[in-house]
Amino acid sequence: MLEKFFYVKKEDCIKILICLLLGIIVAVGSASIHHFALENATIVSEDSLLSEYSTLVFRPDSDNLCFVLESGDTLCFCDSVSYGDMTVWEPYNLYDYLPDAKYFTMQQYGFGFFLFILINPNSGYRTYAVSPPVQSPDGNRLLCAWSSPVNRDFYQDGIQIFRIESDSLVMEFSGTFCGWYPERVRWLSDSTVAYSRLPSFSSDSTLEGGTINLNATSNWIPEHPDHWSTAYRGGIQLF
Repeated sequence: MLEKFFYVKKEDCIKILICLLLGIIVAVGSASIHHFALENATIVSEDSLLSEYSTLVFRPDSDNLCFVLESGDTLCFCDSVSYGDMTVWEPYNLYDYLPDAKYFTMQQYGFGFFLFILINPNSGYRTYAVSPPVQSPDGNRLLCAWSSPVNRDFYQDGIQIFRIESDSLVMEFSGTFCGWYPERVRWLSDSTVAYSRLPSFSSDSTLEGGTINLNATSNWIPEHPDHWSTAYRGGIQLF
């Protein structure tokens, strides 16, 4: 009986510790919210988005974020996740909506991670991304970029380009964990993305920026391949 008593107390302590750690992570993440690497990126409050797009997304309660699909079904994301006998709070927050592209951005954070999720409220399609997106001038693609020198263990740094299909996204370029931090990432045209670079270890140094260019065969080619340790298109390594 005594053994069971101490086991329960230990489990409660673990739950409390996890909650405390989550609170620290959330606070750190909130402090680093300015590390969007995209120029012209926007963040809209969840309350504003829920009010403006109430026919597409709503919260039936504080723990659930729900999307109304074109089929009439409802797709819900729950903040409380069960791991065996333990329930952990890993909340979803609504960040932005691009009505022309028909994609919402959600952020999920939990024990040691922050994730951005792009979701199409019509089809329910969703995919992970390094940041909320900015649409290309012609509206056919989405550009994502993130730079988190302070909290690199919680976020994924890098640049991604997605092509918009009728009900999904196709990743055309993904360069992450580059050994430097992307800054001022922007569309120069429908076929050119420009970026600056922040060094990993010295704030006094300057690094040469570059561009990523769409060629005649619909492949994104970096102007400076040596800037990228790995870059992928649809899961295929480019170089």
